[in-house]
Amino acid sequence: MIQTHFFKNNKLTFKVFIACLLMFIALIIPAFIIQNYPIFDNPNYNHIIKAISVGMIVIVGIWFLRSRLDKGVPKKIGLNKPRTAFKNIFLGIGLILIPLILALSLSLMFGWVKFSFNANNAIILSIFLGLISTLFTDALSEELIFRGYIFSNLKEYYGIWTSSIITVAIFVVAPILLITLQSSLNIHGAVGLSAGYVINLILFGSFMQYLRIIFKSIWVGVGFHLVFVHMNQLMGTSSDKLLQFSLDSNQQPIQITLIILLIFMFISLIIYPIIKRKRSLEPKVL
Repeated sequence: MIQTHFFKNNKLTFKVFIACLLMFIALIIPAFIIQNYPIFDNPNYNHIIKAISVGMIVIVGIWFLRSRLDKGVPKKIGLNKPRTAFKNIFLGIGLILIPLILALSLSLMFGWVKFSFNANNAIILSIFLGLISTLFTDALSEELIFRGYIFSNLKEYYGIWTSSIITVAIFVVAPILLITLQSSLNIHGAVGLSAGYVINLILFGSFMQYLRIIFKSIWVGVGFHLVFVHMNQLMGTSSDKLLQFSLDSNQQPIQITLIILLIFMFISLIIYPIIKRKRSLEPKVL
């Protein structure tokens, strides 16, 4: 009995280690190759090639782990059918876009901020390429590995909340190790480590994990993750942003409004499963 339990824990540890190793390989090798041996003169095109390479390594890697290592256990990792997946992606996008649009509308209504749209072809192309890049390097890859593969495997051995805490811990530690390795290899684009960055990782990872639990899908997290990470590229004070704020605008009110709306949305997501559970327990009227 003890030997069986020990073997199972060893197998789980091996699966988690291989999944994290897959993430390291996907994010380091393409970046190192493209940085030292660029294919195009245009850095944006090289970035897209790198991003697609990251996504392909993760997708093929997870397929290999599912077919060769998991062999049907766990049965599902939160992928859903294509139609449901697309609906969940748009739901995740809406969870952040709706509060953002409301915050912008209120700020414009009360005169807190002035902004203009820069919808020229160059900016639209830049945003499109940026979204593709973010999808493969951040949203899809991280959700598939952490909230998909690792969490689902942990859930075979532990309860939902214990598995969630472990998943969030891995989600926080893995980027710290990755950034340290990227810096040692002089790979460009590594984020600077700070206490604020770690706190953001904990809060963001916890929220993504909660979305995974209540919707039983990685795709809501993919949608939210995609827009959240790319938001700074969509708006700002420089002329290369789709939404350009005037330099004399006070952005603090819009930030506070957005935070309040996101908190309200988070509370709503906490209440939602409670109401849903109560309704399911109510006796049906014949």
